[in-house]
Amino acid sequence: PLSPRAGPEPGTFFALRDSRFLTDGLAEALRPVERFLTDLKAGAALLNLLPEPERPSRLVRPISPEYKRLEDSARFKTLQADFLRALEDFDVRSLRGADPSALQSALDAFSRRTAAVAAFARERTVYAAGNSHIDLAWLWRWRETVEVARATFSTILDNMEEYPEIVYLQSQAQAYKWMEERYPELFERIRRMVKKGRWEIVGGMWVEPDCNLIDGESFVRQLLYGKRYFREKFGVEVTVGWNPDSFGYNANMPQLFRKAGLEAFVTQKISWNDTNVFPHHFFWWESPDGTRLLTYFPPTGYVGELRAEEVLQGVRLFERNTGLRTPLILYGLGDHGGGPNREMLDRARAFGGQKIFPRLEHTTFQGFLGLFPPSVLESLPVWRDELYLEYHRGTFTTQAETKRFNRKSEVLLADTEKLSSLAWLTGGAYRRAEILQAWEKVLMNQFHDILPGSSIHAVYRDAKESYLEAHGLAERALNESLEHLASRIATDRGPEGRPLLVFNTLAWERDGLAAFPLEAGLAPGAKVFDDGGREIPCQIDPSGREASFLARRVPALGYRVFWLRPEPNSPPSLAATGSGALRVEGTTLENEHVLVEIDPESGNIRRIFDKTNRRDVIADGAEANRLQLLEDIPDRWDAWNIQYTGRQWNLDKARRVRIGRRGPVQVSIVVDKEFLGLSKTRREPASDFPSSFFSQEILLTAGVPQVEIRMKADWWEDHVLLKAAFPVAVSSREAFYEIPYAHIARPTSRVTDRERARFEVPALRWADLSDGAYGVSLLNESKYGHDIEGGVMRLTLLRSPLDPDPLADRGRHEFSYALYPHAGTWREADTVRRGHEFNTPLLARLLDRRAGDWPASQSFFGAEPSNVVLSAVKKAEDRDSLVLRLYEAEGTATRARLRFFRPPKEAHLLDLMENRLERLRLDGRAVDLEFGRSEIKSVELVY
Repeated sequence: PLSPRAGPEPGTFFALRDSRFLTDGLAEALRPVERFLTDLKAGAALLNLLPEPERPSRLVRPISPEYKRLEDSARFKTLQADFLRALEDFDVRSLRGADPSALQSALDAFSRRTAAVAAFARERTVYAAGNSHIDLAWLWRWRETVEVARATFSTILDNMEEYPEIVYLQSQAQAYKWMEERYPELFERIRRMVKKGRWEIVGGMWVEPDCNLIDGESFVRQLLYGKRYFREKFGVEVTVGWNPDSFGYNANMPQLFRKAGLEAFVTQKISWNDTNVFPHHFFWWESPDGTRLLTYFPPTGYVGELRAEEVLQGVRLFERNTGLRTPLILYGLGDHGGGPNREMLDRARAFGGQKIFPRLEHTTFQGFLGLFPPSVLESLPVWRDELYLEYHRGTFTTQAETKRFNRKSEVLLADTEKLSSLAWLTGGAYRRAEILQAWEKVLMNQFHDILPGSSIHAVYRDAKESYLEAHGLAERALNESLEHLASRIATDRGPEGRPLLVFNTLAWERDGLAAFPLEAGLAPGAKVFDDGGREIPCQIDPSGREASFLARRVPALGYRVFWLRPEPNSPPSLAATGSGALRVEGTTLENEHVLVEIDPESGNIRRIFDKTNRRDVIADGAEANRLQLLEDIPDRWDAWNIQYTGRQWNLDKARRVRIGRRGPVQVSIVVDKEFLGLSKTRREPASDFPSSFFSQEILLTAGVPQVEIRMKADWWEDHVLLKAAFPVAVSSREAFYEIPYAHIARPTSRVTDRERARFEVPALRWADLSDGAYGVSLLNESKYGHDIEGGVMRLTLLRSPLDPDPLADRGRHEFSYALYPHAGTWREADTVRRGHEFNTPLLARLLDRRAGDWPASQSFFGAEPSNVVLSAVKKAEDRDSLVLRLYEAEGTATRARLRFFRPPKEAHLLDLMENRLERLRLDGRAVDLEFGRSEIKSVELVY
């Protein structure tokens, strides 16, 4: 009933004149009933009186022993009975009548009879943290996100003045940097709240990146540049990892995070699984090296409105799963910003007036972790695997151009830093500002909606522009450094001819194809010689713009000078000869190691014979490099999900098969194919027009034991996925895949729910199927989606979703992949090195003859044995020294030796943030290191 003193005069149309008065008045009158109904919901939820949703048993999280004991206790059963009796005896007529005193009397009676239930509820405390998940680009461009962040942060800060209890969590250094650059006053307000402890910085990364597709060094830089930014601008050391919305999390993240100083990790995305519910909310996540990371899944997700139902669900799920009574829930509007608003905050305050309801307190995540004594944390379960998301599997493939830019950028920046470091060490410049600027652009594009391919078309126009800018910055620094290093080399004392520098940026001696541009004046009869005067076969590319030769024994992270000499009167070795072990005839290719036969009708590979090991690689009766198109129509999340309809088309008819290259360095056969586009009405292949075209150059290089496929595609399909299939004569229960700075084994069977759910999995540069005595590695230079079932290895090449970008992947593509057959396992075959070599070409430059103080061949750095990879060399962020990153790649504890061309004054072991951990003992021009299995190490050299 409305108060007569507060109401309008009788007979007036007050609802039209002052609707707020009526709304507020009714709300106040109904508040006791509203509180009563909330108490009913709370009691029913906490006492398990609500029915469980009907779902398969595999989707039910395990119940903790502690909670099971509570359910079975006499106290719990008594509380249930008391609550139900109080409800049965409640005078429902009081709700229907107009007598406020009768209603209040009934409510008071119910409250008295459920006092024990209220005490039971108050034994639980819900901790709440506001956040606003902000997608830096998704259904909007990054420029719009700048304003989204401004509006969100302004609202949060304003609300903090009115609601002093609010605590807010925010990640992503990139968002803060936008505020610093464009809204400095707002940035200063944020700094003040950070100092007061009411604004907690989490994540510690430049952005919230995709966690399957970026390589190990990209992970390090996300953390290094993100945490450094927060330390420099806010004076805080971020210790909480935060990535609630990425599409799966690689198994090596615990090691990467802990070595960067992060103590815990928060996500929730695995709750989106379509097949199996993840069993834990609070657990230790263990990486392949044994590092454990405390990991928390908020029981109600990463956004919410603090409604009673959400709070109660959070309490119930967390307690049933963990036995603990203090969950942390996240609330606030997200994706396009927003965060906690006044409605949510008023609701949180109102919970304090409930009779039957858990306590609610606002806290930082660090404060939440501080609630648990060591004994509780030590008892948490351990998860020893990747956090695989059984849902958004298409993100390993969608938007192929962006993924190729990412891979090429990672390689280019690694090369640039190595060469720039060597230049700085020998008196040249280190372009720190340009390199950092390039890294920030690449890191931004690794955001978990850009790189996975789930954004609108305009986002990819922006990303391409940004990638090209990053490449320009890095290439200028690389070329300047290479010129400086080349100026130190004595090229006036070698054989006759023009010096040709070949630089190897990988830290082991290697053979590889070296390509250089054909400058004006180079006669077709020019020849390449090594420093001993021996002629090396050389071959002109079909484009006529460059020539290539097989450069052998190029030193580890070093160079070797070859010599180019014009000899117009001699037989032209630049012309194709086709002599020796390397040959092409009809539809057969052969080099020293393999023989390849191509079916002239289908264009598929019908045989690969490993001459070294005397065995066939392809399964009997099968054909390899088979292009398969699968109809792929997801129910929802088009760009994200793969959902096959069962319809498939194999491109088993070639339009043309012809010889491509015929020379002393490379031979190839080119296969042209086309797909008759699907009818838009009947979803059947139409016979009157082809819609997509493919040109596959199947190529062998002299002396290289692998079959390379260089592919061009003109792709114009809708809801079709393209794979290349290799049925191999190898059988194993598990296959191995590269993940950031580590590897992972996954089953090749599809028997259990968990196995069937992983029908598409991510990998970086390689995947391998070996039976112990023999195996096959599938290498790639820009693809990520794989599936290996039984003996069939497949690489996913392209997809064609329509939403949110109807032009996704339409158009022309170029990419390469290769099959590498080998004896033994992938470890014995050095597959890790082959994957790096396939992605990292040798750098070749024509020089002028000049005096210098360096020899014609030199290694700067190297690491042995082969399972230890020196992946990065860079200048330290805060000191005049070099930082070298190494990792053990094969899961084997190892004693390794790191070599350098010049003895340093000191060597130190670092964490990933470049903090010194211990001083290392030098052994002249080397240092010995003990690696655990799959361990990452960072070493500082002080000169």
